[in-house]
Amino acid sequence: MFLNNVVKTNKQAFHLFEGIEFALQANKNVFAEKTRNFPLINKSNFYFYNEGIGVIFNPYEIGSYVAGFIEVKVPYSKIQSESGMFLDINKNFAADCNMANYLALII
Repeated sequence: MFLNNVVKTNKQAFHLFEGIEFALQANKNVFAEKTRNFPLINKSNFYFYNEGIGVIFNPYEIGSYVAGFIEVKVPYSKIQSESGMFLDINKNFAADCNMANYLALII
């Protein structure tokens, strides 16, 4: 499963991207130039949790090596748009798929 498979519309993809960007801007360990130019590549990790989607960046990908893995979370409510649910995911979907236990998926 890829991160771009999680959203159905361009608007939802924009909201997800915006949520990641906002969370990175709030993290003091992230390089300033990476808050808007962060890598989302085929090897990026993400997971579902009860309230949304988490994205994990590897050491030195967006911050100093000493900062280690940097994790951001984007709530479903931020991604959701009036055009409908993405993948028909709700809180029960993550639990039913055992993804609520922070199972990391590779994009």
